[in-house]
Amino acid sequence: MLLPAVATVLGGCRKERQEAMTLSITPSGPIVYEAEGGTTKVTVTTNQKTWEVQAARNQKWCTVEEVEGSSFVVKASVNKNREEERQTKVTVTTGTGRDAKRVVLEVTQRKAQAPFDIKITEITDTEATITVVPRDKENRYFCDIIEKNSLQYFNDIGEFVSQLMDFAASWYGSMEAAVLILTGKGEQTKTINKLQPGVECVGYAVGLSEDGKMNTEIESVDFWTQKAQTDKNGQQIEAVGDRIWWENRIGKE
Repeated sequence: MLLPAVATVLGGCRKERQEAMTLSITPSGPIVYEAEGGTTKVTVTTNQKTWEVQAARNQKWCTVEEVEGSSFVVKASVNKNREEERQTKVTVTTGTGRDAKRVVLEVTQRKAQAPFDIKITEITDTEATITVVPRDKENRYFCDIIEKNSLQYFNDIGEFVSQLMDFAASWYGSMEAAVLILTGKGEQTKTINKLQPGVECVGYAVGLSEDGKMNTEIESVDFWTQKAQTDKNGQQIEAVGDRIWWENRIGKE
């Protein structure tokens, strides 16, 4: 009496074992991130009860996080490398051993781009023109040219800009006013005069938030002014002014 029942059970098991294991993901890839990074939700479809996902252990910039249900999230951090893009793989697995089924998701992140394109033109002994094209057309930024010997009073351009903005805030009454007056959006062109002849200078640009904090990397270009001009008697014509005075930097000369 029990034999037919046993046979039915065994037959059912054989049928279940013969069912093909299925596993797929959406999107199936590849995923391409910009240098700023980002997140992507990936849906897993399988006829198995369990599955697992794993990112490459030697690629810390790309991580995965399982969420409830049948999905997971891929996260890419910011890529500051301007030389090369990054690549890795995320593996989804169901089953074990020889019966395991895997799907590989390729992930690529583009290399970082400079926040500004800077060109220095019309260089004379006492002036030069800086043209800046920002990558982010909506972000406000400050651009300028300064003699490199003036930076001896500061650790770097970042410290110079920070102190400059503090001075401008006191001059204009608030940091918000200083930022609105000294910064701009989109392409900017400025001719800076009162440079010293024959000295190394740097043209730079940096993004600034409403509170005067830098929100981009500083992009800069080095150059030299031409040697001093001479008058008809061969005497050097001295340049006017010293670039370190704050008034020159914020338009109050």
